[in-house]
Amino acid sequence: MLAYANHYCEYTFPANSNVTRIGGKMNVPMKPAVEPGKVLFLWPGVNPYGGEGGMMQPVLTYGADYGQGPGVWGMANWFTNCDNKGGYCHDGYQPVQEGDTLAFEMEYKSTFAANASHLWEMRWSALNGGQSSSFLVYRELDAPLVLWGTEAEFYLNSSDPANYGKLPRSPFAVWDLYAERGAGGARLPLSWTAHGNAGAADIVANCSWAAGGVSDALLLTMPGAGAACSPGYSRAYDAGCNDYCGCTNKQDGSRKLLCDYCCSDDGTACQRENGPSGTPLLPAWRRAAVDTSSLPAPGLVAHRPRPGLA
Repeated sequence: MLAYANHYCEYTFPANSNVTRIGGKMNVPMKPAVEPGKVLFLWPGVNPYGGEGGMMQPVLTYGADYGQGPGVWGMANWFTNCDNKGGYCHDGYQPVQEGDTLAFEMEYKSTFAANASHLWEMRWSALNGGQSSSFLVYRELDAPLVLWGTEAEFYLNSSDPANYGKLPRSPFAVWDLYAERGAGGARLPLSWTAHGNAGAADIVANCSWAAGGVSDALLLTMPGAGAACSPGYSRAYDAGCNDYCGCTNKQDGSRKLLCDYCCSDDGTACQRENGPSGTPLLPAWRRAAVDTSSLPAPGLVAHRPRPGLA
């Protein structure tokens, strides 16, 4: 299978950064209007290039059932160096609802004296649905070298107008990104380089997005009218239409960076459009076992030698 779309924001850690914790938040976009029949991966990732010791990726997935159930977004933690053959592995996929906010984190735990490999813990939690997972990574062979703060890895041609309806119907955002160093948890200032931008006819990586007063916000916008709000509508937080437009996380009352619906507020009435599909999530005991052996792993495009350093 071929991944056409590869759009991302990249940051290279300074030498000897001693980064021990990386995290942030991301939104679950609105599912495509048309079932793509191809895999759509959205993720941030640490050490994405081959030879960097192994990539850790919290991955949103759509278009194929990896265990989350058909026709819904799934979330799982992935790692690319799970055995001495460089094999990929992940924890169990869980379904997540459109519009939810997912908090993710990767934390260094210890170094194994026998082989000097690093133990990390990956975890994520849904601020609305309450789902969560923790995943131990035993074979991270290097310190964090490169961070892709956001990545679209789609197994279809996202610049083809015939495929626009198969793309998410809202942007994908990653925000409140941080990288802490040492035992004291001092945070590194992050700066980003955009890759893969080919104009409005394809996915655009906005690596200096300013929204909602949050730090280090990155945005991937999808091409085509199906992913855009009509004139006069917006997904920006709206206090007056907060509940109606789905602008607040249920668990802690915090603002969503992108409201569930495109919203219009004239001061007297709230209008909304282009929101969640309402597709229900199947509980685990109702989801049939699936064979994922023929499905791609996220990062197969990314996890190659770094350009210029092969």
